Amino acid sequence: MLENKSLSDRLPICLLYVEDEESIRTPMLEMLKRRIDRIIVAKDGQEGLESFINYGADVVLSDLKMPNMNGLQMISEIKKIAPDTKTVIVSAYSDTEFFQQALELGVDGFLLKPVQRIQLINTVNRVSESILSLKKAKVNEEMFLSLATSASDAIIMIGNDGLISFWNPAAEKIFGQSSQEIHDQPFTLVFAPQSLPKDWPSDYKGMPDFIRNNPPSSNFFELLGIRNSGELFPTEVSISPVHIDDYWHATFIVRDISERKQREADLIKARENAEEASMARQRFLSVMSHEIRTPLNGIIGTANLLSQEDPREDQKEYLETLVFSGNHLLSLINEILDFSKIEANKIEFEQLDFDLKELVSGVITIFDYKAADKGISLTAELDTQIPTFLKGDTVRLNQILTNLIGNAIKFTEKGSVTIEIRKQEAGDRRQEIGVSSQPGKEDSDLLTFKVIDTGIGIPKDKLEAVFESFSQAHLSDARKFGGTGLGLS
Repeated sequence: MLENKSLSDRLPICLLYVEDEESIRTPMLEMLKRRIDRIIVAKDGQEGLESFINYGADVVLSDLKMPNMNGLQMISEIKKIAPDTKTVIVSAYSDTEFFQQALELGVDGFLLKPVQRIQLINTVNRVSESILSLKKAKVNEEMFLSLATSASDAIIMIGNDGLISFWNPAAEKIFGQSSQEIHDQPFTLVFAPQSLPKDWPSDYKGMPDFIRNNPPSSNFFELLGIRNSGELFPTEVSISPVHIDDYWHATFIVRDISERKQREADLIKARENAEEASMARQRFLSVMSHEIRTPLNGIIGTANLLSQEDPREDQKEYLETLVFSGNHLLSLINEILDFSKIEANKIEFEQLDFDLKELVSGVITIFDYKAADKGISLTAELDTQIPTFLKGDTVRLNQILTNLIGNAIKFTEKGSVTIEIRKQEAGDRRQEIGVSSQPGKEDSDLLTFKVIDTGIGIPKDKLEAVFESFSQAHLSDARKFGGTGLGLS
């Protein structure tokens, strides 16, 4: 007969109660029902054994003297099936021989008839506490085994004797040894001695106590693992002490970091190759710049010599243009010589005194012939409030104006190109171009430079794109006008 009544305050265990006398069985059941979640009732030893086989039970509470099969005989058979089952004997007899047999069978408790309620409850609580502790430990063990089995990292447990007591499937895969092969072996067989920290005990047996008394100052160690083939490989190891059954153990969680180390090595190699390529590029630019600068200095020098030979006015103008363009090109080459500053984004603007009118005139002279060939006018309009001498970076300003004017002439078929330079109003300082109208004063006025043309223009949706390298407003522009798209970038 199976009786099942559940309340939240009852113990979550199953108890098999075996008693042949109904006058005793009934009051005992009333007391047990108030404390036990699930009760199975049998009237003699044979019925009790069958009930245990069919239903199972955490605790067996049995009378001693019963027909067919007595309590000890039944418990003996149950112990053969489930040795860890908790058992309690109830009897009116205090025979010495009976106690001796019960102890030999491993009976966990004794109650004498008539059983008092407090004695019954205390015995049930004591036995149940042990059962629930075992159940909890089993659940924890199953959870640990489930996690350890599915973990991608190796989990190794070192027993109190310093020998390997647990080795999960990931450890088998990483180290190439089965759990059976490595069980009860020193952990030093799987880690290279030369990679172990200097403060670790030399004897593997002292490792659990060492971990307990000296918690690792670092969460991770990098140790060399040893595969079954003898190959050494890098690992990242986390170590923690675990207290089990009054003994200290050490748990190692091991990750194979061979691929990570290879990636790091590849990155270092790639960086070294990039640095070497960068140095080679800088050496190349330095050599090429030097080779270009040498004949250029010859050209500039020759032009200066010719200008001293009393040339005609038109020849003198040509020579001045040649010298101006040559000096500008020489400045750009000097910048290439300092390529490391370009890569480090550390180019500094110079602050030199110069004549703005003379600089603009020189730039216009360079493009006069190209503008005349296309039949368009090229003029400059300077604000009369701008002083003659300014302070700024003439190389950068020259380069910007050259690019803008060159683009304007390229994309203008007819009409004009005008360079307009105005002094900015106090409330309209939207751009800083590195040119000061008052040399030596940081808070001086700023100038606005505009290059205005009557060419094809730039659509609004292309205004940002034209400032990107190798970009033009229309793909057809490259075919019609030429160029690479670097002018405004």
